[in-house]
Amino acid sequence: MKCSLKTKFIILTTFALCGCGGSGERDELREVQSQELIGLEKSQYDNLFLAPLREREAKDSKQLFTRLSPKTTGVNFQNSIDLKEPLKRLYHSGFVCGGVALGDFNGDTRLDIFLVSGPEENRLYIQREDFQFEDVSSSSGIEGGEAWG
Repeated sequence: MKCSLKTKFIILTTFALCGCGGSGERDELREVQSQELIGLEKSQYDNLFLAPLREREAKDSKQLFTRLSPKTTGVNFQNSIDLKEPLKRLYHSGFVCGGVALGDFNGDTRLDIFLVSGPEENRLYIQREDFQFEDVSSSSGIEGGEAWG
């Protein structure tokens, strides 16, 4: 079976990514020894090597985010999965139906939040103060009604 160089490269890359980790010798480079597996002649892989991915290290231990409650923010939305929803058959997956978009809906230079749901109503939250939002879904007409999204 003849393989193009591109196919061989894809196979080698897949082999390299799937073979990372495991030995515990994280900084040691391992030479590729399996030309039979990847279909390369020795001259084609002389300069190839595998290197396991290094573990990530925390650069700084400071907490970057703080969880804010719905009571504090005014955002109270949950994209529920309804196993009995009759319209879920219309989508590739009945569960992949939600989404989020951030933008300045009302032109006040603050980011507002638009949340899309499948079986539930959509929500539009206007930011009134820093991280404090007002649900204006009903007055904006974006709830969705019987339509998903």
